[in-house]
Amino acid sequence: MTSFESHRPQILLLFQETPQQVSFSELLGEEYVTFASNTPEGALTILARQKEHIRIFLTDLKMLRKSGLDVLLKAMQALHSLRVIVLTPDAVSAATTSGCIAYLPESSSSGALHEAITRALHEPKRPDCTVQDVLELFTLSQAKAALTVVNKQDSHEERGKIYVEHGKITNAFVADLQGIDAMRQLLTWTHAAFFTRYNVVAKQKPMNADWRDFLAAPSPATIPPRAEFTDAYSAILRALHEQSDGLECACIFDEAGELLAAFPEQELARVTSFTTDMASIRRLGEHAGQLVGIDAIEEISVISGAQLYMVYPIPLIGALSVLADPEYQGMLRWNCREALLRLKELLDE
Repeated sequence: MTSFESHRPQILLLFQETPQQVSFSELLGEEYVTFASNTPEGALTILARQKEHIRIFLTDLKMLRKSGLDVLLKAMQALHSLRVIVLTPDAVSAATTSGCIAYLPESSSSGALHEAITRALHEPKRPDCTVQDVLELFTLSQAKAALTVVNKQDSHEERGKIYVEHGKITNAFVADLQGIDAMRQLLTWTHAAFFTRYNVVAKQKPMNADWRDFLAAPSPATIPPRAEFTDAYSAILRALHEQSDGLECACIFDEAGELLAAFPEQELARVTSFTTDMASIRRLGEHAGQLVGIDAIEEISVISGAQLYMVYPIPLIGALSVLADPEYQGMLRWNCREALLRLKELLDE
């Protein structure tokens, strides 16, 4: 297999429609040599033939959503000199160009495109792809896929998995960690390789999170000790109890399942019994996948006889759990939503 050599920079175009390929070739002009493909497999063939010469990989999110993500990651991992520019719809908010991938709005002018290419060509060294970079690419493309992350440190190798669906992270696994804890661990990996499987969804979906949520979350060192929140937790539970007909008991647990606050406090025996029941229900929800999405709020709900148990996971705290009469569950859900918002505001202060 021979390659084509030229003193002009070579650019690979990966677009679904031929008119797009022609349009960008004309837009780039004679300053560059362009190769074009409308399939990821074709792009790989061109890269294999021209691997020593192609400097820029130009594509769009539409192409990546279907099957191009895996090809793009393989190309970047194999060719460290390759620079990648991804065109995004104007309505999509992409990050900066500080990572291993540069993003450019589709409506950008010819001058902006040439400027982005020139900047990429003169970049002294492309940053290695981080888990953050790849997650942004996956979520922006709205792909439905499972991302396997392999972290290699000397002779030691760790593997994790992240599930992405319609631009949101639904679950993550690494070692014995799952969900939020697994995501935080995976985001610390710095020597990672990536593998993609399309149209694979998580059996359990305890999250519906934007990848940036994990970056914005305060580190454990900046979170005030939970003991400082005890009075505030109790006040929120008291207000929830006063507003909700049929609410018998409400509790807040930490991530380990330890009771942080409960109301009414005077019914200690009942609270203790309820705490035991809640631990079982939380495990049921985790293992049976009984999470039901309510907007951006997750709920585990179980009706047993004349009692309704509901659990709402709370990032950085644990869970809000309530025991109530099923007859009043509509209004109770609304009031629980308000309580969750107050808990979030408490953490944001």
